[in-house]
Amino acid sequence: MDERLLAALANHRRPALVAIARIVTRIGSPLVMGLAVDVVTVRARDWRPAAVYLSGLLVRHRLAMVVARTRPPQQGWLEIPKGPSLPSRHTTVAVPGGLLIAEQLTGSPRVALGVPASLASAVGASRLYLGVHWPSDVAAGAAFAALWWAIFKRGRRRARGRGCTVLPPGVSR
Repeated sequence: MDERLLAALANHRRPALVAIARIVTRIGSPLVMGLAVDVVTVRARDWRPAAVYLSGLLVRHRLAMVVARTRPPQQGWLEIPKGPSLPSRHTTVAVPGGLLIAEQLTGSPRVALGVPASLASAVGASRLYLGVHWPSDVAAGAAFAALWWAIFKRGRRRARGRGCTVLPPGVSR
């Protein structure tokens, strides 16, 4: 299935869509998402979002090194990817990055769910369109990120339920 979907996408590439896919890929890059998470962290005066983002990125990197899945054939690439293919790094960072940003902007985790889903879908689709990931890599990246986010949210709820408030070093109430 992975091969057939990539072949179908390659057969329908158009210059304008390639340009759009490259822009979406840049938006979903670890650098851009990391900078956006930093802005959210500073604005919210809460270091936990950055910690979740960075720890997820590190665990994803280790997982990718262990799995060491090869990328699709290089002749289909329209970008030069870095590292192993599974799970998709761009998709992995787009999910928590989008969630953190949307939650900060809307103030509501429930309202915010559509933004990261759309962002992660667009970023994942861009990686497929550019030929640098198998579809299952993108799905695994989204699943990994969603699981990481759920663990973070559960820990946050449990801490609040016990009346815990975690402040960054040097900050007092």
